[in-house]
Amino acid sequence: MALNCTLGYFDYGYGVDNLADKKPKKPVPGDWNLESSYDVPATIEELINLAPFKEASDTKGGSYTAAARVPTWLERKIVWFIEMKGSPYQIKSDVVRDMLYLGARVLHARYKGNPDFATEAKMSEAVGHVGISARIREQINQLTRGLGDLWSEGDEKQAIEGLEQYVAATAEMQDEWQKSKIIQYIRSDALLKQIAESCSVEVRKVVFGYKDKR
Repeated sequence: MALNCTLGYFDYGYGVDNLADKKPKKPVPGDWNLESSYDVPATIEELINLAPFKEASDTKGGSYTAAARVPTWLERKIVWFIEMKGSPYQIKSDVVRDMLYLGARVLHARYKGNPDFATEAKMSEAVGHVGISARIREQINQLTRGLGDLWSEGDEKQAIEGLEQYVAATAEMQDEWQKSKIIQYIRSDALLKQIAESCSVEVRKVVFGYKDKR
């Protein structure tokens, strides 16, 4: 779904011809003052309570037509904003213009107003990896319990098929760290390792021949 709208002059003194693939132009001297409001700190509550941004051009009359392709669910949300009771928006470009303005304010605060953003992003990534590891561990525990019941009840074939399906799905993962972590947990679990030894050659190759790339 592509949306084409005439939008205001919102981006640090340079326009956007096409949000999808155009590089920003150099700022024009004297235009920076048009964006002074970006330097005013704003809380999330203040941004929420802002009146809709309706300017289609800057104070010098400049404007650009910005285009971006978006998923259909976002287009449906834009329509919902227009059709909601008491909506301040008349057409799709009204919604997109306001979304871009608010989004630009947030991005400005993120990248310019917060000098520690890069550090915080790394910290969040580290915490995320810890969370991923915990989720994988819990998933392996559930797999062990389920396959363990089958194995102890004499349903070895079903247990083998279950592990083969799980390992096959793991092998298709793009994230090498998560993939190696799963294989590591399978190897360290005595029951899963025992079941894996009875699996197909392909599964044994993944489980016992996989090189940890972390």
